[in-house]
Amino acid sequence: MSDEKMILLFKDNGCGIDLTKYGGKVFGFYHRFHPNIEGKGLDLFMTKTPVETLGGTIKVASREG
Repeated sequence: MSDEKMILLFKDNGCGIDLTKYGGKVFGFYHRFHPNIEGKGLDLFMTKTPVETLGGTIKVASREG
């Protein structure tokens, strides 16, 4: 077994998420955090599921604004 790891870092210019308020729901199914922005609330859920299925971990760092 190899101890090698791959780290992927993504950064965007979105409006951010208040993790104090929504941290436990970030990767949830159909969770949206900004009602004025279109979306289904599936993107982070659909990202987390295959990452964890393949033995990986996923984290989010964000600040509103």
